[in-house]
Amino acid sequence: MRLRNIVISIPNSLMESCIERFLKDDRELRIFKEDRPQQAAELCRNINADILLVEIRDTPPNSIDDWIKICKMQNIERPNYRIACIVDENTYPESAREVALAKSDLLIDAFFYSSSNINGEYLTAVISSL
Repeated sequence: MRLRNIVISIPNSLMESCIERFLKDDRELRIFKEDRPQQAAELCRNINADILLVEIRDTPPNSIDDWIKICKMQNIERPNYRIACIVDENTYPESAREVALAKSDLLIDAFFYSSSNINGEYLTAVISSL
């Protein structure tokens, strides 16, 4: 069994702790947390992260465009890791559309709408499949 490193960057601490609780059940994931986008990207590089899970919002530094730029600026090689985004489609409808477009353009690997009653088992299964 190979442990995979996942960096979680979710400013909403309630959401972050719920996601972390579910992901801890997957014994193949080693979880790291960093709320600040620039530092999260640096952490990904330093630990050779396999997965980056981020919360997308409308405003910098947490927009989808900001995350894509940060990852490119930090020189993180996409083949070495996967990006998954979570966005509240009710609070941030424009960001939700941009995230879906980023997925269709292959800029990210997975996304979740946080208001759509996703359960922890589903989230963990998708993350584990990346």
